[in-house]
Amino acid sequence: MIPTGPDPKAALTEGFFALAARQRPRSETVALVSADAEFWRDPMLGAGNCRP
Repeated sequence: MIPTGPDPKAALTEGFFALAARQRPRSETVALVSADAEFWRDPMLGAGNCRP
């Protein structure tokens, strides 16, 4: 069981985006790569909704 809170899809990736937003120089693009398996689909869907 993973304690991801009320928005589990975004919770698994939002920390990575928060870190990337603080880096200088700031990245202009991000590549998302995942396995074709159920567990990895939800974080990818959530990552699409993350905003720095």
